[in-house]
Amino acid sequence: MNKKIKIQPILFLILLSVHSLGAQGRAFLQSGPTEWDSMPAIGLNAIKGYRGIYMFSMENADTSLQQRQAPVTVYFANTAVPAFSEWKTATTSPYIIYESTIETIFIYTHLENWTFFIDFQTKENINLSFLENIVRQMIFFVKDGDDFINASFPAIVEF
Repeated sequence: MNKKIKIQPILFLILLSVHSLGAQGRAFLQSGPTEWDSMPAIGLNAIKGYRGIYMFSMENADTSLQQRQAPVTVYFANTAVPAFSEWKTATTSPYIIYESTIETIFIYTHLENWTFFIDFQTKENINLSFLENIVRQMIFFVKDGDDFINASFPAIVEF
């Protein structure tokens, strides 16, 4: 008797569990995406886009992470914003993400297609692991298009 065992779903669950073991926390999309008329950190502008607001959930994190309860606002614009000379590089692995002159706002521009602005609201709220993961997930959702029709804000971001 020759039985075929289907292991793909089991393997997926194991990989998902192993991936989640390294996560410090999660952020959940609290509201959005909603249309927005101006992007932050670049002065007066008419760059339209969309905004989503995330809240951290730190149930398994240490006390210092649990105290970070300010919302994180993520903006998506379907236009590229060039890096200003005043911006500092915050992280380059695997993405070049800039810290704007407003120290709680970070910017990622992908090629010539679109830009993300991530506003942590407070210095204590800044989490580079969340920053890299939200950029990675947004790139995944937007990669095949250059407008919001092909974009989405992830409901959950693990970091």
